[in-house]
Amino acid sequence: MYVKMKDIKLNNLKISEKKALSGVVTVVILVMLTVVLISVVWVVINGLVKKQIDQSEACFGIFDEVQIGNDYTCLNEDYLQISIEVGDIELEKVLISITGEGTSKSFEIGELTNLEFLANYPSVKDEYEFGEDVLLLGRNSGKTYVVDLDKFGITEPEKIEIVPIIGGVQCEVSDVFENIESCS
Repeated sequence: MYVKMKDIKLNNLKISEKKALSGVVTVVILVMLTVVLISVVWVVINGLVKKQIDQSEACFGIFDEVQIGNDYTCLNEDYLQISIEVGDIELEKVLISITGEGTSKSFEIGELTNLEFLANYPSVKDEYEFGEDVLLLGRNSGKTYVVDLDKFGITEPEKIEIVPIIGGVQCEVSDVFENIESCS
């Protein structure tokens, strides 16, 4: 955009027709708009990338740290014993998925869990206390849980999967147990 000025005499000074500097002003404004737009895009993308990195860091390096114990995972009459072994990591929760009879059901064990079909494996007596508080195992430990299959809704389990949850992030399946045999 050019502004033309007519010849004007001002105090014996003649101003002739000249083009104004509106082209320079336009370029400066366009450069400023470009910088502002790039800044806004950077803030949005940086936030998304940082969130994804934080989520992936929570599950990084836990391979083989949460496993299903082969020795104590078995079928005991109408009950399924699931042994879980945790390495040197701090778990928030564990998601356990049991597949059988063409269906799959899952449940979580957190810091303090109370489910009608879940019990701690008895250490002294041979009675299972379903519906009582079940604790999540800690760092470098192992624990066996008992699932009442009738109450759970799967009477012939075929596969068990375990998924750790760390820092609010659900990680990938860390172990799978198939061909569940009788405890006897």
